[in-house]
Amino acid sequence: MADSTTPFPRKFELLQLKNKQKLRATDKLIERFAHSNTSANNIKPMSLLRNIDRRKEFLLRREFISRVLVQIDNHYTNQNQSDFLISSLGNMAEHESKSASPDLTLLRFILNCKDVLINSPRENTDPVELIDRYMNFTTISKLKTSALFYEEQDYSNGTETFKANNLRPDQVGDKVADKIRLQEEINEKRLSEELSSDVEEIIEPPDTELIQKRLKLKEHLDSKKVDIKKIEQPLKDVRIIKSTDKTPIMNQEQFNNLFKSK
Repeated sequence: MADSTTPFPRKFELLQLKNKQKLRATDKLIERFAHSNTSANNIKPMSLLRNIDRRKEFLLRREFISRVLVQIDNHYTNQNQSDFLISSLGNMAEHESKSASPDLTLLRFILNCKDVLINSPRENTDPVELIDRYMNFTTISKLKTSALFYEEQDYSNGTETFKANNLRPDQVGDKVADKIRLQEEINEKRLSEELSSDVEEIIEPPDTELIQKRLKLKEHLDSKKVDIKKIEQPLKDVRIIKSTDKTPIMNQEQFNNLFKSK
């Protein structure tokens, strides 16, 4: 995955690829439920519903990442990445708010992502990694706030380390339920990974390899270009044979030589 040397746009492209793979694996699970020969009574409805919700989530993430990539393609000029994303998320929120049919679910997530970047307690944190962590912490459709995101994490400002809030007694029951739900999701994830092995893995060649391929293609195309001037010059010296032209194309001796055996 992305590291500190990965170009800024490429980081979001990798997030998009990862999300696409999850979406395809989820589609496989839904197809398995839909086309199963087993009686519908034997199919766990909750498992199917969870995968339907998961698919909706991956579609929302695809839309969000696509919009960020559009902002990068149109406006990024190597400025500070965090500042650029904060500004771009603000523009995205404004555009969505003014649309004829605003998507309030996506709008809330965009604004919370912006808050995550603004209120980050760490300096020099990779903003793309931070957004990825926030997406993994919450969901777009059932949003957890940026404040809750930071409350449940240990973080450092570079000189001091702060501990996340301890668990209160009244939260124990919720945590047990979360553990059970998490185990169910782990079981489904294992099944998803088995199915995803049937899905062709998306392998993106390195940027340098892509550049080399483009250069070779350009050289190949340039070598195939026809030089019109070189073709025209010999044609100017060719005598055009007309129907009224009395001069024979070849004399009798030349004609006889054509049929002499070698």
